[in-house]
Amino acid sequence: MPAILLGISCLLTTAFDNIKECIQTLEREGLRGDVKVLIGGGPVDEATCKYMGADHVCRNAQETVEYSKKYMGVK
Repeated sequence: MPAILLGISCLLTTAFDNIKECIQTLEREGLRGDVKVLIGGGPVDEATCKYMGADHVCRNAQETVEYSKKYMGVK
């Protein structure tokens, strides 16, 4: 079964371009449509999410779990 969620943690702003490239690679390989990309970490916000092309910003581990469960239909 292919992955449907991909979580990426970012602790440094210098990693923004690398994460953007990772997401673009998913697109080039035809995998992006099937995968929700979640990002989190101290320097990440909604503007960063848009810049990288991610789907959602998670502020902490609990929010990530809650979003993932909701997305997957798990109660």
